[in-house]
Amino acid sequence: MRRVLVPHGYPAFREVARRLLAADVPPSEVALTASARPQVVLTDDDDGLPPPCEGVGPITVPLSFVRRSARVLCHRAPEVVDLTYRLLWRVTHGERRILADPAHPDVQAFLRMEEAVVRDVHAFVAAARFAPFPGPPRPGLIAFHAPAHRTARLAAARFASQLRGRPFVVATLDEVALFDGAELSFGPPPEVAPGPKELAPWWQGYYATQADALGALAEPGELFALREAAPWPGASAAPGPAVPTGAGLGPLKAGAAGCLACPRGRRGGFVFGDGPVGAALMLVAGRPEAEDVEAGRPLSGPGGEALERALHAAGVDRSRVYLTLALKHTGGHPARADLVACRAWLEAEIRAVAPRSLVLLGPEASWALLGPAAQNPSRYGQVMGWRDGRMVVVSHGVEELVRRGKPTGLFDRVVQHLRAAGAAAQLRS
Repeated sequence: MRRVLVPHGYPAFREVARRLLAADVPPSEVALTASARPQVVLTDDDDGLPPPCEGVGPITVPLSFVRRSARVLCHRAPEVVDLTYRLLWRVTHGERRILADPAHPDVQAFLRMEEAVVRDVHAFVAAARFAPFPGPPRPGLIAFHAPAHRTARLAAARFASQLRGRPFVVATLDEVALFDGAELSFGPPPEVAPGPKELAPWWQGYYATQADALGALAEPGELFALREAAPWPGASAAPGPAVPTGAGLGPLKAGAAGCLACPRGRRGGFVFGDGPVGAALMLVAGRPEAEDVEAGRPLSGPGGEALERALHAAGVDRSRVYLTLALKHTGGHPARADLVACRAWLEAEIRAVAPRSLVLLGPEASWALLGPAAQNPSRYGQVMGWRDGRMVVVSHGVEELVRRGKPTGLFDRVVQHLRAAGAAAQLRS
């Protein structure tokens, strides 16, 4: 079997994958591992890596797969390259919509890595602190950060947009992003801190506020020399939700109420789930409304009434169902980062309740738990396998039932979905 160490990032993966695909090498005959080395390395070269693809036509894959793979390949897990090649093989062999199958184990792993990278970029942008940088070549800003994944390029693109043409340097343990006011460029981290001696006081002040261990460091310029022993003191990534490990619903509710991992927690009203621990069926809706905050439980308004009618028609006893929300705080239409941040609380809630099956009501709930692959309407109503042997069914949101008014074909479909989930949970009244 070929065993190949592939440098992190999409460009190196693309070159190796093109050579393997051109030679018709299936995933079962090659083991790819992400590596911090700058060059492709064969650790077992009995078969060798196929030669460069000179004269080989382009390999056509959906643009969405290319963009999402480029994002996922920022993940630090060594297996990310092998996983992406397995999915790419399927895409190029007749399964072009493989990412639309949230029940496939490789797709689930891919989506988890994608969400981890999205969360890390959000954390990078939130946590990085810029200081004035005298140049050369032009005065600008400088920041230092140690992200959980290799997200310097993704975060730098965000900074270039937000800083509106102002030059900056963003340094990480992996590489340095340089923006001259017009174009981004990237390079390896230098052995010493960039810039003139005037930066030294700022380095001292920055790290004095970040870590008590600063006294153990020598001159500020030596910080970059620590890049093999990640992360820098106090510079680890991001404020994410501090979810208590193995907690019951009481501690989870208290923790989620004070969560500040997204802007909704700073200004929105809070609503947690409602129902018995050990309920065989869990229903997950989208975000809370004002009436839910006032009542202290989810779906207390017209949406809840429509759901009650659907449960009754499906023969499912509401008192034996746990109902919760993907987002725990009120607010407008959620950003993707809000759903990613709140997913940790939802997953902990699922572990605490331990249902046998779940129904995801609407796009916010389905995206929060399964990612964008769940948005395919053709999968609505299908009973799909999920983690820990649980079943999951994607259905329409309760707001659609409210908009439609009296029972319609959509109402009947929701009833069928609830009935299928109740059967999977062995729960019928």
